[in-house]
Amino acid sequence: MPVTHERDDARRLITVKVTDPYDRADILQVINRQASDDSWDYALLYDLRATKNDPAEADLHEFAARVRAFAGGRPRGPVAVVIGPRPKLFQIGRTYAEMIKDFAELELLFTDAQVADWLQRNARRGRRGTRER
Repeated sequence: MPVTHERDDARRLITVKVTDPYDRADILQVINRQASDDSWDYALLYDLRATKNDPAEADLHEFAARVRAFAGGRPRGPVAVVIGPRPKLFQIGRTYAEMIKDFAELELLFTDAQVADWLQRNARRGRRGTRER
């Protein structure tokens, strides 16, 4: 299975690991699932380090449109994408972050240390960012 989805209610965290071959429908399903299972405000960590294929710009627009539609004014939890040392994927991530900036925050992470820091800040019992919920 190219996409695994782990939900940790105690930490209010969803971890999505993506491997090849995956397609846009797999990512859309993650968005759909988060919207439907009352976890929209959970921290969401996508790990794309095991992929070689980069999403197309048309896919990014579709992801952004789906997130916008489901957000509907509800606050979305913090989102991070682990990309490793991939300059092209970094540019794609920046493009996507710009597309969703009005309704979601996205951080691009490169190292295990950055992942650990992000988890410390965002995936702790009822905490979002550095403020108490």
